[in-house]
Amino acid sequence: MQACNESIKKTQSTPLQSFFLTIALEKTVLRGVQCFEDSFSVAPRVQLALEQQQSSSSSSSSSLRFDHTDVDATASSRLPISQDLSALFADFQATLSEQLFESQSNISSKLHKIEQSVRDSLSDQAAVFKSLSQEARQESRTLDDVQTILFNEFRKTVLTQNATIFQGLADVRKEVDAVHAKVDIMAKRLNDFQKDAEATKEAHSHQLFEFQSQAQENHNVIHAQLSSAVTPSFEQRVQMAQRRIVQTVLNADAANRESQEAAERDRERRRREAKSLKRRRKD
Repeated sequence: MQACNESIKKTQSTPLQSFFLTIALEKTVLRGVQCFEDSFSVAPRVQLALEQQQSSSSSSSSSLRFDHTDVDATASSRLPISQDLSALFADFQATLSEQLFESQSNISSKLHKIEQSVRDSLSDQAAVFKSLSQEARQESRTLDDVQTILFNEFRKTVLTQNATIFQGLADVRKEVDAVHAKVDIMAKRLNDFQKDAEATKEAHSHQLFEFQSQAQENHNVIHAQLSSAVTPSFEQRVQMAQRRIVQTVLNADAANRESQEAAERDRERRRREAKSLKRRRKD
């Protein structure tokens, strides 16, 4: 842009400089012509002064008497000189007029050329400005297109990333739902196991109660049978049998208690696992 402005200033300053140089040259020529004209105009003034002086001298010497035969010596020579000067002055005026006309023509031609060059410079400047404006518009359009393309690419990238994120969230939700389903299944199984354990405990308690009742009945029967016996050795056998039966009942009761405690520990462990799974599900 700076180079274009400098070139425009140069194109504008060159015709103006040539115009000023031409005017200066024309003024110099006109001064020379004027001096030449003044030098030629001195001769008629000198001649006029001489004629006035001669007329005054002739008037002063009018007291002298001349006849018609007296002839002025300068009269015969003054007329040809005056005619030569008039013809020379006319030629000089014609030459000066021609030179002035040529000078005016040259000045007009140069002014026309300068005006044409100024117009050409202005038209070139307008063309340069137009080209620069068109280039600026084209560059702005190109920048707009580039920015639009970049924005579209950024938008596509963001949409792709959002789609990937949403897909990942959907997958995570599916996995969480699957974990929740597994937790529900395990909780249901735990409840079923607890129900089964409680049912088993009740069944074992019922069986133990029946076993104790049966053992008590057997003990009563054996005691009655032993009471009806007469020999002491037989009584000893009965006591031994009673002790065996009592020991058997105690062993069965201990085994039942151990099984109940194991079932209770298993239920407690499963209950803690269910609580921890519920906490994880809430988190």
